[in-house]
Amino acid sequence: MAGPFDVKLDQLPVLPAVVTRLMSLSPGSDGYFEEVLSISSEDPALAVRVIHAANSALSAPRQPIETLQGAVARLGAAHIGQLVAALAVKEVFVPRSRGEIDLWIHAVEVATTCRLMVASAPFGVDQHHAYLCGLLHDIGRFVMFDHLPEHLRGLDAPGWEVPNPHIAVESELFGFDHADIGQRLCMKWSIPKRIGGVVHEHHRRQDLHPPISAEARLVALVQMADRLSVLSRTGRLNGLEEDRERLTALIAEACSDPEWPAPPIAPGIVANLVPHVQRAAQAAIEHLDLTCA
Repeated sequence: MAGPFDVKLDQLPVLPAVVTRLMSLSPGSDGYFEEVLSISSEDPALAVRVIHAANSALSAPRQPIETLQGAVARLGAAHIGQLVAALAVKEVFVPRSRGEIDLWIHAVEVATTCRLMVASAPFGVDQHHAYLCGLLHDIGRFVMFDHLPEHLRGLDAPGWEVPNPHIAVESELFGFDHADIGQRLCMKWSIPKRIGGVVHEHHRRQDLHPPISAEARLVALVQMADRLSVLSRTGRLNGLEEDRERLTALIAEACSDPEWPAPPIAPGIVANLVPHVQRAAQAAIEHLDLTCA
């Protein structure tokens, strides 16, 4: 991929080393809590932001939390790993416009949905890994927001509503799309290759005929979560939370690829997750200060 993005990718800030190390941890490992606490304490600025999140109105501690250990205990070690990753990426791509805030909220919703899907239908991928795939799936669009000339930003602003035509326009204009850019950025940031692969494939059709690899299933989950967030961001889920039958039918129609022999997770399970996704995403949005960005 040659062109002006080559230089600009080289100029992007790098993720803090502590974040890269946190991303490599497995929440299921022994001593995960202690490892998260130890690594997070190495970056004082990051520790301050975690403590701030633990004291947010949504967390509502009875007494102000003043230590990193108290913050990790309050928010939960597994959540801290996800929060730290999101905080670090937000420091690189600071949302300044309504479109950028919307894109951030979309990323958080997809990440949260992926985590809850994997928790509800396990298949050998841990929840933290699924969350990172969702959080970073559109990271290439953040790059484009930062580097596209002003007169081209209008192309990207509504893009999450119509992803496939948008991808085609990107490829026509630049010779590559935001999934290509996202994979390169993951490589630059030393993100695990498996996550970078999902970022690269998240708009490409997956073959879900048996036997289905864990990688293909994970990409398909990200695609379903992506489409579910589009339904949410465009208001199509409004009023359906209590009508499980209509909600399930909408998810089956709008979030599944018609060429899949079966979706990677049943639409009925996804429908059951919707209220939990909305609550968890709202918590992450508040912790990231996206409501006032």
